Amino acid sequence: MKFNFKTTKARLFARQGFTLVELLVVIAIIGLLSTFATVSLNQARTKARDAKRQVDNGNVFTALQLYYDNIQRYPTCACSGGPTTGCWDSELTDALYADPEKPYIAPMPVDPKDFDIYTYKYCSNDGKEFFLEYELEATEETKTIRGFE
Repeated sequence: MKFNFKTTKARLFARQGFTLVELLVVIAIIGLLSTFATVSLNQARTKARDAKRQVDNGNVFTALQLYYDNIQRYPTCACSGGPTTGCWDSELTDALYADPEKPYIAPMPVDPKDFDIYTYKYCSNDGKEFFLEYELEATEETKTIRGFE
């Protein structure tokens, strides 16, 4: 029997690449996997920002307790409608930085996403109690921390 090297070689290398359908299926699978990875990464980032909001407000709570121990009242701010960002930015920041040598908290926390809807708010009308308010991004839940004498 005669061996034809050219015919055998042609059969071996006749199917060297992938078909267009196979390539499209692989690209679609990679696209789906990257979409799922991006969604889960965004959820993780949202949860991380919410955790930072809770820690930041816990630190402000501690700073307010230290302020109260020294001054015997909380920083006051006229906020009849409830906690406001204006009180956070002015009265609270000024009170906690009254002594630059020994601030009660440094630096003053800012929202990790820096959008208006997620700003931190503060209220204390009489100096005997205060309210810190912030909104969680993942659940859109408003959290309030209350401190009193």
